[in-house]
Amino acid sequence: SEFIQARLPVNLRLQLEPRLVMAGCFGKRALAVTVGIKVLLTVVGAAFGWAFGPVWGLAGGLAGCLAPDLWLRQTTQKRQQQIILALPNAMDMLAISVEAGLTLDAALQRFSARESPSSRALCQEMRLFLKDVQLGQSRADAYADFGRRSGVQDLRLLAAALYQADRWGVEMTNVMRIQADHLRTRRLQRAEEQAMKAPIKILMPLVFFVFPAIFVILLGPAAMQLGRLFP
Repeated sequence: SEFIQARLPVNLRLQLEPRLVMAGCFGKRALAVTVGIKVLLTVVGAAFGWAFGPVWGLAGGLAGCLAPDLWLRQTTQKRQQQIILALPNAMDMLAISVEAGLTLDAALQRFSARESPSSRALCQEMRLFLKDVQLGQSRADAYADFGRRSGVQDLRLLAAALYQADRWGVEMTNVMRIQADHLRTRRLQRAEEQAMKAPIKILMPLVFFVFPAIFVILLGPAAMQLGRLFP
């Protein structure tokens, strides 16, 4: 893997590494494995398509090259959605822990140690933040990476608010309560926005798939009767 990574173009590395991190692939070999899979699927797709002609070979190679990118995008979107949904409840749990006398780092460690399937991505981000702090990274940089790494805007705003509260000695519990309410409001707004887009998204399948089938069922017998009456 180090042999492959050392020979990759710098632009390709700078492009793929942030996308792998956003998708939750933090391993040192993630970049080399991804590039290797892209090359392998490109060769296999081109070889399989070439049996049906040069055009199909080109299409198969292109599909094999783009398949890992599609997987990365879907995985990233799923992970980001999981973080967005888990944030408000996580803020409530952290606020309760801080009210009980724990520091912010101890509250984060306690929450991340009790991860559930719905909060796995958020717990991963918390553990990475704590690891950065333990390795000696400044809290400003650790908070910045915590907000930037996943690509979630809500987490970026939360990290900025927690850093300001930590820096200026503001009551951390109040900040977490306010952020939890703010995150719930944003989640409700997103749900309302998606509900407003639903009729538009469902229009095309209705027009091209559902309505023709309904017309065939309703008008088919009548058309057959008319065909018998007027041969």
